[in-house]
Amino acid sequence: MSNDKKPVKWVAIYTRKSTDENLGGDFTSLDSQREYCESFIKSREAEGWRAFPVDYNDPGFTGGNMDRPGLKHLLSDARQGKFQAVLTYKYDRLSRNTKDFLHVLDIFDKHAIVYVSVTQPIDTGSSVGRLMRSILVDFSQFERELISERTRDKRAAMARKGKWSGGPPVLGYDADEETKKLLINAPEAKQVRLLYESYLKTKSLSKTAILLNKQGLRMKKWTTRKGNVHGGRRFNKGNLDYVLRNPVYIGKISHKGDIHEGEHKGIVDPDIFQRVIRMLAANGKKNTSPNQDKHNFMLRGLVRCGACGQQMTPNFAYSKGHKYFYYKCVSVNKLDKSACPTKSAPARELERLVLDRLSFLGKNKTVVDQVVERARQMTGSELPA
Repeated sequence: MSNDKKPVKWVAIYTRKSTDENLGGDFTSLDSQREYCESFIKSREAEGWRAFPVDYNDPGFTGGNMDRPGLKHLLSDARQGKFQAVLTYKYDRLSRNTKDFLHVLDIFDKHAIVYVSVTQPIDTGSSVGRLMRSILVDFSQFERELISERTRDKRAAMARKGKWSGGPPVLGYDADEETKKLLINAPEAKQVRLLYESYLKTKSLSKTAILLNKQGLRMKKWTTRKGNVHGGRRFNKGNLDYVLRNPVYIGKISHKGDIHEGEHKGIVDPDIFQRVIRMLAANGKKNTSPNQDKHNFMLRGLVRCGACGQQMTPNFAYSKGHKYFYYKCVSVNKLDKSACPTKSAPARELERLVLDRLSFLGKNKTVVDQVVERARQMTGSELPA
């Protein structure tokens, strides 16, 4: 009596849902997708198909890119040969981007993994089947782009009507979960008014940021529906400038450079807001130059601060009619000299030092270490190995 039992073929099930809406219920779209997949596998048990006992799920993740934890886990296990097939409810659950979809399939092919869709059973072993698969994925990408366009149009329409169109929460306001309207957060509103008053007194973003940080004040902090905590960072010149320029604080909505009258209440006096905007503009003119990028900065992105580990970013300054180029610690750039003890490094001298020494690399391979040490001694910064 012959034994016709087929060898076990482990099938990984991947599920995805674009939004996190209704994901907290007892039975979600992900559960439904998995149920269909499990039924499909059961119908092919005679062929040796078995559901691989690992959940590869991406709740609340778009299919427009590959930055998804569940997909990354799936691809990692695929490279290790833990299963022989991957099953999804539809092609667009795996990806809505044609390039990404074909890249994933290429990974599967390299590891002899079959990819199957429950609702779109196309034989990809034939040229016609592969063409149909590509067409379906192209339509999925078209649908995603169409949804994006509709979303952009909707946000523009909401802005014209003065409605808050979403995005990261704003310091001084909370968004009502039902109406989506901006409601004033009294303690934070008081902090926002202090920001404007402090800047008018100090006339400096860095001094204002230092003052606010010393008082224990921070940027807006919030928790997502998934329980992830965001925000709450210390103030620096960049985020403070962003807050001070935001017209939401005088009851207006900004969208794509256009300003519209908002339906929410402002928390900053319009005269104070305009004074701050004028001061920011005046201070900005003092620190800009049309010739800023004339130096090439060949070590851009390569030099790091030896004290705090941040990058040394290209900068320039005028002194007695001359323009000087140098590398400056990002920590200092965001705040002021009190943020880091590392001094600025003259750009041309540091670059000349590196070029001179690296020209002898073929004769003496230890020269790189000498360059790093001399650069550290000269500037207090270090070059990564």
